[in-house]
Amino acid sequence: MRSKRFTALLGATAIAVAGVGLNAGVAHAEVKTVTAERTCALTPMPITLPISVTLASDVKTTEYLYPEPDQTRIEGHVEFRTVELIAMGATTVSGALDADIVRVNGDHTFRAKVRFEFRKIALTSDRVRVPLVSYTPQLSYGGAGTATVSVDGLDLLLFPLRADGNPPPAEALGGSCPSDHGPDRWFQVEVQNVVADGLGSPGTPKASEVTSTGVTLTWTKPSSPFGVAIAYEVLVDEVVAKRVTDVLTTTLDGLAPDTDYWVRIRAIANYGGSYLGAPAKVRTAAAPAVAVHDYSLTGSASVKAARTSVALTGAARTHLDVGTGKSTSVVTLNPTKANVRFLGVLPLVADVTLTPVGATPGTLVGGVLTTTAAVNIGIPRVTFLGRPISQSATCATTVPAEITLRSGPGFDPVKGGTLTGEFTIPPVSGCGQADSMITSMMSGPGNTVQLALTP
Repeated sequence: MRSKRFTALLGATAIAVAGVGLNAGVAHAEVKTVTAERTCALTPMPITLPISVTLASDVKTTEYLYPEPDQTRIEGHVEFRTVELIAMGATTVSGALDADIVRVNGDHTFRAKVRFEFRKIALTSDRVRVPLVSYTPQLSYGGAGTATVSVDGLDLLLFPLRADGNPPPAEALGGSCPSDHGPDRWFQVEVQNVVADGLGSPGTPKASEVTSTGVTLTWTKPSSPFGVAIAYEVLVDEVVAKRVTDVLTTTLDGLAPDTDYWVRIRAIANYGGSYLGAPAKVRTAAAPAVAVHDYSLTGSASVKAARTSVALTGAARTHLDVGTGKSTSVVTLNPTKANVRFLGVLPLVADVTLTPVGATPGTLVGGVLTTTAAVNIGIPRVTFLGRPISQSATCATTVPAEITLRSGPGFDPVKGGTLTGEFTIPPVSGCGQADSMITSMMSGPGNTVQLALTP
């Protein structure tokens, strides 16, 4: 069954080819470049600023009436002098360049505006070259024949900033950059009087859960009844970053903080064709501000089963995300000893090692620091009146003890403070014949810990 759009296009063409699997991707592509020399009249501070704009795109030299051509990536630069900006006290500039793209095909004329935004650029010389990246508009060619695509009007918008981060008296400069010779021709496309129906394009990806290093993307499947999408490729700056099946969402990781990325989706059809969706620009969040704090640790742990207290010493290096309050600590605890009266009578001395497993996560929320550590507790040696009755390097808790510590309100990471908590000591093994004795002597719930963090 043909779509309504297909039927309408079929009636409007002299030649119609209906076939799933025929798509515009078979056309040859070439890199086409255009350079436009213009002079901009900027206001409110009157500045006459010559600029040179170069744009390049990998375009197909042959297209069909339908499906409409893919939006292709445009890369290039705009170059202009900086003398006037520096004289205003500016040390950096950001802004945007708007380009009017004109397509003429016989009696059909189509115009679209493409915006190139650029991030902060340092003004370190008398001229600056600013990189530009965007995408061609959706160029509907309107009919068969030779279509000419040109760059017509340009508009420049600048936001200068001084070294202190404040703008000079003119916070923004903007104006048009007309051509004195008409549009600058960019490339030509031969539009064939052919209609090809197929899977169609997936939806433009929508970004969520944007962090400094990742983003989650969701999109919609193609709506055409011709064919089925069996997979989707996720393109980041035109490079395939992921391929997924049976889902319309994915998460990208390993991105750079505070960076612009162009993302789009390519649908892979069950008959082998592929269709690109429209691109979307995503900017990752700035890298979190991280404060590093070094602490010495002193305190004690009360072992309920042994009715004894164990001295604790060590050190911690904590990385605290100032924005979110999340922390990660690398903790070292020194070996210690536990003086125990086994069965309430026999004086035993146990050597104790405390080894945190990996980094220790935590949060500082509402002035309260909470951190949870997994600690392997080893008892490599137990003596009675100086003589060893258990000696094994493998004698340790069967699993790490999970110890959650909390501060009181108003914890200041700069000044440190005291953390307290309660924990369970798991059973021990690897102690040979002393397993049951040491387990009964050390293991069980209701143990408490108090630890002072001193910068």
